Amino acid sequence: MISRFTSTATGPSLKPSRSTKPPTERPSGTSVATPLTVISIGGETSIGGVKLPPFVRPSALARFLGIHARTLHAWMRQGRLASIRSPGGHMRLRLPDVRAFCEREGFPIPPFVSPPLRRVVVAGVSESASRAVGRALKTAAIQLEVFDSAYDGIVAASSKPTDLLVMGAPSSHFDAAAAIRAVKAGPTGGATRIVTLGASTRAGAEGHVAAGAVRALLRSGERDLPGVVRELLALGG
Repeated sequence: MISRFTSTATGPSLKPSRSTKPPTERPSGTSVATPLTVISIGGETSIGGVKLPPFVRPSALARFLGIHARTLHAWMRQGRLASIRSPGGHMRLRLPDVRAFCEREGFPIPPFVSPPLRRVVVAGVSESASRAVGRALKTAAIQLEVFDSAYDGIVAASSKPTDLLVMGAPSSHFDAAAAIRAVKAGPTGGATRIVTLGASTRAGAEGHVAAGAVRALLRSGERDLPGVVRELLALGG
C-alpha cells in the first residue's frame, strides 16, 4: 500500500496445554500408548515433534465480531466456518479459515489474523529515490507513505508508530540532526529507525548518526537506498 502526500498536506494465543501425565506402572506385558506432549508458545503449536499452524479460539473470534459464542458455534456446525478439534477435545479455528470466512461473510479481518502492516515514511527525497524505495518494498507487507516535504514526513512519523523513516537532508538550512532528535524523543520515536539521504559531507553524515540515525547516506548514495531499506526491514534479497 503506497500513499503519496504533497507539502500541502495486537491477538489471542492458545494457552499452554497441560503436559500429559506419565503413565502409571502396569503389569509386565501390558502395552501402554506413548503420550504426546502438546506445546503452544506464541501461537505456534507442536504435537510431539510436528509443528502445527497457529489456531484461534472461537470465543476470541466471537468477541471480536461482537456476537454470541453460541452463534459462532452454530455457524461452525452448519459448515459456514471450518473448524478442527484439538487433541484436548476443544474446537479451534485455523487462521486461513478465519480469514476466508470473514472475507466471504463481509466481516472485518481480525488483527490477530492479519497483523497490522509495518509503516515506512519517505520524506524530502527525490522522486527517483522514493520510486526506488517503492519498488524495493513492492512485494512486502508494508504501508509506504511518501511526502514531498521533509517537515511533513517528520510530523507524520511522529504522529503514530513508524518502523522506518527515510528523510532527505536537502540543504544547510534544514537541521537534519535536530529533526532526528525530535523524532526519537517522541512517544513512539524510540522504535523508529531513521535513514538520511543527501548529506553533503562525511562529517554531516556522521552528525546524523550521532543524533540517532541508523544510516546516513551521502548525496551519491541514492543508488544504495533500496538495499539499505530492505536490509533494515529484514526483507532479504
